[in-house]
Amino acid sequence: MEKSSSYQKFFGLFLIMASLTAVTFLWTSKPPNNNKLNSNTKKTKVFKAKSEFQSLWEKDIKEMVKDELFHKEISSLKKVRIFLLDENLHRHFKGLSAPFKFHQNGQNLLEVSFMSHHSENEGTDKLVVQYNLTDKDSGNMFWEHSRTINLKSNVLQDE
Repeated sequence: MEKSSSYQKFFGLFLIMASLTAVTFLWTSKPPNNNKLNSNTKKTKVFKAKSEFQSLWEKDIKEMVKDELFHKEISSLKKVRIFLLDENLHRHFKGLSAPFKFHQNGQNLLEVSFMSHHSENEGTDKLVVQYNLTDKDSGNMFWEHSRTINLKSNVLQDE
């Protein structure tokens, strides 16, 4: 009878240890990763935002050319530098391509800075675009211009 009692104690102790191990494992384990869908949705949203903005920016530049808002020296561009001035833009527009023609012997640099703005009243996202045209040799800025581009509603807002 004593043998049976020690087996029962051992079995009881084993069950308690197994239960504690299971509870500890469940308590400390991470929940299942349901973010894959959310991550893909965010990537799609970022792609759509970048794609939408790229086409809106190109359209805005064409309007500026048509309205003769660019300085005449824009035709002598050596390089364009793009500055994304907030983290939200880095997330959405990293790798944005500048829709300008470059010339190997160009004399000017164009700096384009973007800053996002969300209008709660209108429920839309806007981008403020600042253009600075600089002589590449002297570093002197000789022309600047600002524009606001309206994006479709909440395209830059995280869900």
